[in-house]
Amino acid sequence: HDLPKPLDGLAAGLCGIANCGFLLVAALVAQQGFSQDPVMDIVRICVILATLGAVAGFLPYNFNPASIFMGDAGSLLLGYLCMATVLLFTPDTGAYAPKLVTALLIIYAIPITDTLLAIIRRKAQGKSITAPDNGHIHHLLRRSGFGVKQTVVLLYAGAVVFAVIGVGMVYLDLQWRYMLAVFFPLYSFMMVVIFHYSQNLTLREQLKAEGQLDDRAL
Repeated sequence: HDLPKPLDGLAAGLCGIANCGFLLVAALVAQQGFSQDPVMDIVRICVILATLGAVAGFLPYNFNPASIFMGDAGSLLLGYLCMATVLLFTPDTGAYAPKLVTALLIIYAIPITDTLLAIIRRKAQGKSITAPDNGHIHHLLRRSGFGVKQTVVLLYAGAVVFAVIGVGMVYLDLQWRYMLAVFFPLYSFMMVVIFHYSQNLTLREQLKAEGQLDDRAL
């Protein structure tokens, strides 16, 4: 199959939603006294606001139909900034660091999930982990019949759900072990479902191309 084109506004929108969650967590860290260094509170908030400002200025021109495009350099930069922001919560938070990092990774769960699945999928197929394919989550939604805007909005909604979960865990001051005990089984189940759906969809498309399956079975 031809590889689908990247979806307009997807990376920028997911990064913006994640950073909104990061900003709320940073505010909670400052308010609830998790931090031992007030300067780091300011640094975190400034870095997050800078990323949000860049995304907010870019997204109106990048949402479908886009007039400007991000490219790999832009998406990799956003991923780097998000993960660097996560690490900014570790130097001064002491015993709270595992809980905060867990919550932030939950907030950023969709990009992390897509990356992990891509590595697993390509390794299972004997390909390089950098080889392009059409098995990303947004590709699966497009191949299942959703339009470009529908796919982007669905993933935005998923990102909002994860952001609410992550921020809620910090707001409720849950122990990180309980956070993992609740979230990890759900996350593992989601990973398995997406992986098997990708495999089944690819198999059905191959059978259809070989004439062994008609459109009604798809």
